Amino acid sequence: MDLRLKKYTQTTNFRYLGIAGSSTTFSSNPTTCTNLDILHPKQRKVCHRSRNVLDVISEGASVGIEECQHQFSDRRWNCTTYNTTDVFGNITKTKGREKAYIYAISSAGVMYAAARACSKGQMNICGCDHRVRRRNTNGKFVWGGCSVDVRFSEKFTREFLDSKESSMNEDGSMNIWNNKAGRKVGFFFFYVF
Repeated sequence: MDLRLKKYTQTTNFRYLGIAGSSTTFSSNPTTCTNLDILHPKQRKVCHRSRNVLDVISEGASVGIEECQHQFSDRRWNCTTYNTTDVFGNITKTKGREKAYIYAISSAGVMYAAARACSKGQMNICGCDHRVRRRNTNGKFVWGGCSVDVRFSEKFTREFLDSKESSMNEDGSMNIWNNKAGRKVGFFFFYVF
């Protein structure tokens, strides 16, 4: 599938990777990030930092889309997607609650995917959260696994998603706000479950 559909505009977005990525594994070749026209130039810079970033973003976008469709499956608007770079059609061009939800759930999905990828060693810019091992368990428990680095995944998600937004305009500020709401849900998910 050719992801270089058109040059970046405000309507193209990373969420398309959630649709296209279901049948695509992205090359870790640095030129892949450069040649992917659906990414904002600032997102390309984040993409260049580590191998498998596009796979992580694709998985996160897919998780966000699937969760959106699950949550709204019995509603009039049910997160219908289109196989275009607009993904959700004109709904993301409006200033409504649906757009707000799409931004938040997409942010949570990317954060979730980044945290999982780090704990599995799939991205070379992060790893396990070693703070968990330092907790005193009074000898009742010896930690042997790899804890999810929620702080890194939050920072990574913020850098990738918020990089294309401008806080100087109303729409950009709202998108940043909704992305942040999604990251807060991500924190809640990892610390409660």
